[in-house]
Amino acid sequence: MIVLLHQCTSLPDGKHAVPVVASLRQPAGTKGVIYGVPLDLKEEEILETLHEQVKYVKRFKYKHQEDNVLRDLSTVLLHFS
Repeated sequence: MIVLLHQCTSLPDGKHAVPVVASLRQPAGTKGVIYGVPLDLKEEEILETLHEQVKYVKRFKYKHQEDNVLRDLSTVLLHFS
């Protein structure tokens, strides 16, 4: 099990976020992180497009401080085949 701690105190639009700790049961193997992935591109779509090279996709999230809602970040974790 891998524990991720994403520390994000301010966002580009000036709003603030609080850190989110996530526990993921992830497959072993080579991993990579990509940045700037459009928010309207869902994990399933990424996996469908890259299914020959990638076996698992997880988008990073943060909890917004003002309304306590979990939101997507443009950062995505990939597990390669």
